[in-house]
Amino acid sequence: MVLAVHQPQYLPWPGLFHKMASADLFVFLDVVQYVPREWQNRNRIRTHQGTQWLTVPVHAPGRPEIREVSVDNEQPWAERHLRSLEFNYRPSPYYGEVMGWLEPLLQRRWEGLSDLNIAVTLEMARALGVTTPTRIASDLGDLPTGPDRRIIALCESLGAEAYLSGPGGHHYMDLEAYRAAGIRVAFHEFQPPVYPQLHGDPIPGLSAVDLLLQTGPHALEKQRWAA
Repeated sequence: MVLAVHQPQYLPWPGLFHKMASADLFVFLDVVQYVPREWQNRNRIRTHQGTQWLTVPVHAPGRPEIREVSVDNEQPWAERHLRSLEFNYRPSPYYGEVMGWLEPLLQRRWEGLSDLNIAVTLEMARALGVTTPTRIASDLGDLPTGPDRRIIALCESLGAEAYLSGPGGHHYMDLEAYRAAGIRVAFHEFQPPVYPQLHGDPIPGLSAVDLLLQTGPHALEKQRWAA
């Protein structure tokens, strides 16, 4: 059994779903430190001028774990995101279909950032045809604090014989620790798909919402987008 692990992100890019589809089980790692101005509370969409960040405002005092970060609902962030999506994507072929489930999802009152991200990711995975089972790290009991020890503990507790790392894992992982634990490490490779986009030449690295709006459901089924 191959395990993949990733922090909950907002409106993730296609690579996260490819990683999910490439594993037998996917764990949302919500017990690591929240990092501002990265991907945990924002992502990019396509606009007439290039790209635009959709950012969820949060309360994150100190150095909280992702599961401890709350959404700032005093700001009308969902309405802003939905207006931006409508303004930039209404001509898209699958606008009505995608917004039919995304709009009510974003309009719900979310208290925790992790809860929002996980719910949105699961709905996007469903739309993309990714059916990999998922777990949430904070539901699995106490885990070691060191990054390698934490992943090894997840593999052992979930019965995984292999761990699918991000491509940069070569540079920071203690691979000998995994070998000593009897866990095989593979490195995820992903070539972003090239597909028609509104407003000009394709831009890679956007939220997978862009892909869904342009190409529709099951756009990245595993047999079509394996690297």
